[in-house]
Amino acid sequence: MPLPALPALALLSPQHRSLRQKLLISLTAFSVVLLVLLGYSAYRIALEETQEILDKQIKEMAYFLAETSIEHLDSAFRPNHRYDETDVFIDIWTYPIAGNTIPPSIQTASIQAPTTQASSSQKSVPKEDPDHIRLPRLAQPRFQRIHSSRGELKVFVLPLTDRQIQISQQLKVRRHLAQELALNMLVPYVVLVPFLVLGLGLLIRRLFRPVDALQVAIASRSHGDLTPIDTRHLPLEIKPAIDEFNQLFARIEQAQQQQQQFIADAAHELRSPITALNLQLKVLQKTLPPEVTQDRNFSRLQQGLQRMQHLVLQMMTLAHQAAQPVSPQPPTDLAAQVHFVIEQLMLSARKKNIELGMENNSADPLQLAADPAQLQSILFNIVDNAIKYTPIGGEIAIRLSSAAQWVYFVVEDSGPGVAVADYAKLTERFVRLPQVNQDIVGSGLGLAIVHDAVQQLGGTLEFDQADHLGGLLVKVSLPLGTFDAIGDSGQASPVLHTRPD
Repeated sequence: MPLPALPALALLSPQHRSLRQKLLISLTAFSVVLLVLLGYSAYRIALEETQEILDKQIKEMAYFLAETSIEHLDSAFRPNHRYDETDVFIDIWTYPIAGNTIPPSIQTASIQAPTTQASSSQKSVPKEDPDHIRLPRLAQPRFQRIHSSRGELKVFVLPLTDRQIQISQQLKVRRHLAQELALNMLVPYVVLVPFLVLGLGLLIRRLFRPVDALQVAIASRSHGDLTPIDTRHLPLEIKPAIDEFNQLFARIEQAQQQQQQFIADAAHELRSPITALNLQLKVLQKTLPPEVTQDRNFSRLQQGLQRMQHLVLQMMTLAHQAAQPVSPQPPTDLAAQVHFVIEQLMLSARKKNIELGMENNSADPLQLAADPAQLQSILFNIVDNAIKYTPIGGEIAIRLSSAAQWVYFVVEDSGPGVAVADYAKLTERFVRLPQVNQDIVGSGLGLAIVHDAVQQLGGTLEFDQADHLGGLLVKVSLPLGTFDAIGDSGQASPVLHTRPD
C-alpha cells in the first residue's frame, strides 16, 4: 500500500507548477536543514571547548592537591543528585607497602598495578572503593575514560611517589553543558526563522512582479491581438521564451494576412463571373418556356448559383472585417439598426409565413460605440440565420434590453434547435452541422463573422435553448458607449467599458 504524500512534497510534484511555492518551500526546507546542521556543529564545537576547559580545570586541581599533605580522600556518590559542570569526584590514596596484598579494588581494575617500596610513613592499606573507580598505579599522568556505577567518567590520574590523585567527572554533565551552549547559540536563529521565511516570501513576490505583470498583460489581450509582448522588464530566464512567442505571433500575423488577402482576392475574382452567370440564368428564365424553367434541375442550378453568390459575399465581408482597424466610432442607435435589418429581411420572413416580432425593454437609448456597417452585419447574419432554419409558419422573437452599462440583443426561433455539444461548432468557419438541411442556402460563415465582429466590439456571443419557442437562442452582449463632450471634430468621443467577470 503506497504511503500518502506529504503536503510539502505534493506542492513540489510535477502536478503543481507554482514556481513561487516551490521556491518558498525549498528555501524554507533548506533553512531547516541548515538549522539542524548548525545545531549539530554548534554542539560538537561546544563539546570540544567544554572538554578542553574542564580538562584543564581538573588538571590544575590535581596539581594543586599534589602540593598539599592530603594522603587519603574518598569521593562520595549520590545517585539521586543532579551533578553539573562544577562537580567532580576526588580520590586520593597511598600506595600499599611492599609485600602486602593488593587490595581488591586494585585487583578489579583493568590493569594490575605493580608493587613498590614505600616509606614507613605511608598508609599500608587503601580504603574501600565500592564504585570501582580507582585506577591502578600509572607511570605518567594522563586522562582516561572509564565505565562505572557512576556512569561514564572522564578521569585524570596524577601518580606521585607516595600516592595517586584521581579526579573524575561524569561525561553526561559535559554533554549537557555542550547542549545548553549549542541551544543558546541557536535561539536567535530559531527566533529569526519565521521572519526569514516571511522575508523570503516578500522577496519572491517582489521578484515575480514582472511575471505577474506579464500574466495580466497576456490575459487582457484580445483574441486577435498579435502585437509583440514587451520584454524590457522581464527576467533573463523567461525572456527567451517570450521572444519565441513574439516570433510566433509575427508568423501567425503574416499567415493571417496572407489568408485574408487570399480570401479577398478569391472573392473579388469570383464575384464578377458569378454575377454574370446569375444574370444569364435570369435571362434564360425569361426566354425559356415555363416547363423548362420549372424543371427540378433548373431549380438546382439556380439554387447553386445563389449559394455561390452568398458565399462570395460572406467571404468578402469576412476579409473586410478582418482588415478593418479598430478605431473610435460615433454613437450608433442599436434599436434603429435592428429596425433597418428587419425591414431588409421582412420579405424573406413573409415568404415562409414567419412571424417576426421585436420587443425593446430598455427605457434609455441604446447607444453603442460601433461602426454601423459592422453592427448591421452582426444583426443581419443572426436574424437571417434564424429565418433560414425556422420552418414555414414559425416564429422569431427579437428582444432588446440593457443593464449595468451593457446592452443585450437576443434572438430566439421555433426551429429544430442545436444540441449543446454543437454550440462550439457554430462559430467555426465553413462548418455546417450534419443535421442541417443541405437545401438551405448557406456558407458556414455567418455566425463566424458575427463572432469575430462581436469580439472586436468587446462583447460576447452566447447560445442556449429557447425557453418560449423551443429553438435556438442567440444572445449578443455589447458594452454601452459613454460619450464625452463634443470635441473640435463635432463628434462625441466614445469610451468603451470592459465586461466584468
